[in-house]
Amino acid sequence: MENVYDISFSDIVEIREQMPHKIRTDNHNTVLLEIDGFDYDKIQEQKQKCAGLKIDALRNNDMGYFCCVLQGHIDMEINGRTYKLEAGEFSCLFKGDYFKLNDASRDVKLFMLLSGSGEHMFKLSNTMMLLSFRDKLEQSRCYGMQPATAKAITMLYGLMCETLEDNNLLYKEIIMQEYLHILFYYLSSDLMRGEKLSPTSVPSRREELLMQFTRLVSENFKVQRKVKYYADKMCLTPKYLSTIVYETGGKYARDIIAEFVIIEAKRLLVNTTMTVQEIGDALHFSCQSFFGKYFREHTGMTPQEYRQSQR
Repeated sequence: MENVYDISFSDIVEIREQMPHKIRTDNHNTVLLEIDGFDYDKIQEQKQKCAGLKIDALRNNDMGYFCCVLQGHIDMEINGRTYKLEAGEFSCLFKGDYFKLNDASRDVKLFMLLSGSGEHMFKLSNTMMLLSFRDKLEQSRCYGMQPATAKAITMLYGLMCETLEDNNLLYKEIIMQEYLHILFYYLSSDLMRGEKLSPTSVPSRREELLMQFTRLVSENFKVQRKVKYYADKMCLTPKYLSTIVYETGGKYARDIIAEFVIIEAKRLLVNTTMTVQEIGDALHFSCQSFFGKYFREHTGMTPQEYRQSQR
């Protein structure tokens, strides 16, 4: 993309004065933004403005982003893929994602939840759930919700609005964090339930090997990070295992192992008071510097920098 405009959490906070009844924020970590039919003309104006400036897309600079459509529909592009979100459907964006709003129905009604820390979900305690959730969102940034989930999310939205509007409320950030946790649990439950409801078929030999490999990694990643270890356990050569995993799952075996390690490291950095040394020890790195090098290689920042970015 030739012409991309970066949009950050601070940009959203700064326009609060222009839309006092549409944006609620604690100015630190969370913003709730409403869009409804009254904003239809503004949406069209923004589209024309982007077209006039020849902006190909916006880039999510540093935010965690969740959008839920309550009524009508929106048409948008995320990372070059076109989506049409109807009522009862949601989308999520990660840091670095490209997005563009193409159109909206005149009766549209939706809300967006923006997180300044970017990765609230890593404060959840279940590593396997985090991996499953991230995996689903890698496949598609948009999904539908069960009616009961859509109802619960709408209720959570109302509670979050009330929380952000109460200037005398103590522990506001903690309360918002817990609401976000509940939201992720609801969404994750829906995504996993969708898996179970899909037509069943007999897995191929390669799919069985991929599932066996993933299960072994989930049980041993804190101690074993070598593909050879898992290949030996499965009575395969490392090269053959890597080929099977990549051709069946679309990821290299070493990257799946690293994904388990990094998600667990992020969870511990955000969700505990363990030192970087203690986390490296828990993940069986020989020393803190080796853990730091491994973490930086896969995330672009040191463990301490990551921890600071989530505060």
